[in-house]
Amino acid sequence: MNGLTVITVVKNYDFYTQCIKTNKYLRTAKHIMLDNTHINKSISTRYNNFLDTYAEDTETWFMFCHEDWQLLEDISPLLARLDTTSIYGPAGTRSFYWRKNIYLYRLGRIYSSNKDGSNPCLKGISVRTGTKVDTFDCQCLLVHSSLLKKYALRFDESLPFDLYIEDFCIQAKEKFGIASRVLQVACWHFSRGTIGDRFFTALHYLQKKYCTMPTAYGQCVTSDIIGGKDIKTYSVKRKQKAPWANIISLFYEEKTTKNDERVIKIFKIPVYKEKIADILQEKIQ
Repeated sequence: MNGLTVITVVKNYDFYTQCIKTNKYLRTAKHIMLDNTHINKSISTRYNNFLDTYAEDTETWFMFCHEDWQLLEDISPLLARLDTTSIYGPAGTRSFYWRKNIYLYRLGRIYSSNKDGSNPCLKGISVRTGTKVDTFDCQCLLVHSSLLKKYALRFDESLPFDLYIEDFCIQAKEKFGIASRVLQVACWHFSRGTIGDRFFTALHYLQKKYCTMPTAYGQCVTSDIIGGKDIKTYSVKRKQKAPWANIISLFYEEKTTKNDERVIKIFKIPVYKEKIADILQEKIQ
């Protein structure tokens, strides 16, 4: 039976203790804490150093996750059904092409909030586990040890704190044909994210790195694409609803309001309403 090894770069011990170390859904997992409080090395460097020195032969799922990412359900039954030849994450982006437009959809439903837990919201579109995406958000990546051993996949250390998971996904697909798939799991990310100069420096680096690549890949933060040298004239649109949502919404619709409430409508009539903060409080009990 495959185990689970959780690898986390830590600068905030309080977050790490709350989300990872004492998480009841990770009690049977092996924890690898990469201390970044004294010497602030890049996350990609820390991850590579771990992979270069890991010597155990026991097969396991590696979960590379942020210290402020928290599981809200038992992941063991899900791991038992995953394809060890693919890589997984709870939140990713997938691109669709139609009539000279690229539509980017964020797939994988997660809870997100500010660092202090305020203003919780639902992000992404709920999909079946195994749904393919272009790339994942950096909050969490799962890859099986057998896949890393076979292909010696590593993180690009020119991407210290942003887009290193997105690059990992692109490398895996372009070099070895490895698919990225959503792991639809209940989780909470204590970060709504910030976009600054550091992010755009990483984005421009990736765009230059893959400028001759014909395939276009989306990423979870902005509407910019990576690669796609033959489709630069396409208009890129980030969409919050799945392409089939407008049809389904005639009968059933689930949405998050500006007041951070989850609302379900049947034939456009609200039939259920719940505060997202109350949902999260129930899940962490």
